[in-house]
Amino acid sequence: MQIAAMNPKYITEKDVPEAVIEKEKEIYRAQMKDSGKPAQIIEKIIEGKLKKFYSEVCLLHQNFFKEEKKTIEDLVAEKSINWAKTSPSNVLFATRWVKNFNMLIWTRLIPSTNVSF
Repeated sequence: MQIAAMNPKYITEKDVPEAVIEKEKEIYRAQMKDSGKPAQIIEKIIEGKLKKFYSEVCLLHQNFFKEEKKTIEDLVAEKSINWAKTSPSNVLFATRWVKNFNMLIWTRLIPSTNVSF
């Protein structure tokens, strides 16, 4: 439901192509060009705008649509820890998954679990 509601284009910021990032930076620089602010300040503003961009287009950086204060990354970590506590055999898998955030491993290894987000 998160994907349908928020329509993320990428899983993490590492998945965003460099060309897309550079295009966004160009847009932000053009917006700030006539602001009269020093270059250092403009670069910090651009970094902030990129974080906002990532929160809109990257699944793990998006706010969970049911709880706006949590990001998907926070929710996944929380659910993985809870899931690992329910069965000691799940600890290794949950730890590996939290480190990698690999959605394909999650869906392939435990397709019949009752873990819900």
